[in-house]
Amino acid sequence: MARIEKEGAADMAQLKSEKSAVTEALRLRMEKSLTAVISSPENSTLLKRVQIAYEHRRQFPWLFESDEYMGGGNGVAGALRWALSWYSPSRNQEASARDDSLEGADLEWVGQVTAAVPEAAKDDTAISLFRRSISHEQGDIKNLNDDELQKQLVLALRQYYECREDELYI
Repeated sequence: MARIEKEGAADMAQLKSEKSAVTEALRLRMEKSLTAVISSPENSTLLKRVQIAYEHRRQFPWLFESDEYMGGGNGVAGALRWALSWYSPSRNQEASARDDSLEGADLEWVGQVTAAVPEAAKDDTAISLFRRSISHEQGDIKNLNDDELQKQLVLALRQYYECREDELYI
């Protein structure tokens, strides 16, 4: 087995172990925190940007947001899972200048995102990867208070739309 294959196998074994460490309490905390972020009026413009990125990304059948990829499932939940899975706190060192003239998200979109939260919060892989990313920068997710966790979730959603704006299609 080549060195890179061994490293990949070891990483997958570690992720499997981390997934089994995701407790129901952590799933519920993630669900509660995501719901709080989504329902906060101050995040309305953020949600509008997420919607724009989602609408663009769902056109590509190989991305989580695509109904085709999800097998008719919830592409919005796929977008939330992507945001959790690919989050990297180190990418948030500099706030990027963005157009703040956007209107806020409409209630229908907020409802769709809110309805997708429970499905996304059940994804142990996404939660494990999010937890791992945070632990590299700030220690165990258990040590974050609710405000700190919500801030990290806002930043994860921001990275989601920034990847669309930067035309990063992973």
